[in-house]
Amino acid sequence: MSLNKHESAESLRGQTFKCYMEEESIKEIYSEYIPFNRGYNSFLTHFAQFNIEAANKSRNSSGTVTKQEQKKSIAKRLGKDLKLTKDYAIQSKNNAMKILVSFSQRDINKMKDSEILPFVTNLKNKVFTNALFENEDFLEYEVTLIEFNSIVTDATVFNKETGEVKEEDNSSTTANDKLEDIVDLIHLDFESMENTIARFIDDQPDFVNGFNRNKTIVLLGKRHEGVTGFVRMDGMAQPKSFVGVEGTNKKTVADNNAKYKMYLVPGDHTIIAKNAKGNKQTKTIRVEHRKMLDLDFDLE
Repeated sequence: MSLNKHESAESLRGQTFKCYMEEESIKEIYSEYIPFNRGYNSFLTHFAQFNIEAANKSRNSSGTVTKQEQKKSIAKRLGKDLKLTKDYAIQSKNNAMKILVSFSQRDINKMKDSEILPFVTNLKNKVFTNALFENEDFLEYEVTLIEFNSIVTDATVFNKETGEVKEEDNSSTTANDKLEDIVDLIHLDFESMENTIARFIDDQPDFVNGFNRNKTIVLLGKRHEGVTGFVRMDGMAQPKSFVGVEGTNKKTVADNNAKYKMYLVPGDHTIIAKNAKGNKQTKTIRVEHRKMLDLDFDLE
């Protein structure tokens, strides 16, 4: 089990922030200020716990062939045997057998994982008996007992490994919960540091800027923070309006219903909305971790 994208982003953010804070010139600034230092030391403790749980999660990783690959293999081989056996049932006018074997490779692939072994076992007991493999007319189809028994064996292994995967999935859920609990504590640590760093705003602005820059989470893949809303003017929708972040190249365009969505890193942002005629409005907002902020514009 590897880290998911959110956990990986938190890991990268924590390591980047820790490297910045451990620079000697930076440590000299905050180390004597107890309120801030208390929050940072708490972060170090929780980040160490995060790394331990992340290592445990990775250590429990499994490299088995995927369930889907195993299931496709069984379905392909069994589907061929069932087709041949269906023709034998039709030729021998055995309607009961015809019904039992009227399943395609696609039908088997669509079955639930837990249904595969019972399905194969039922075929073994009711169709693919020793008597069938001793029938001279059936022997012409070249469906052998050895081949069918190998399918039974693979279905048995598949059933066992499916259960093990479920246990691993449960283990993964537990590991994710542990990491998420620690991440919540780390967020509280950052909140404490964000409050107490106010002490350095006037005399150490470079330190404050570096702190804000390095604490910003590195977002990987899908993001969950940002702004969304509608652009209107005098109560009328303004489709295709431009919405962007001041001082950056970050921008989007409202859709035909004048709705827009823009993902942003947590922090303060100045958002500008402007229609094709140049009417605009500017708003400064704060994006919070894992929150989409509703932000409508009424252009002037």
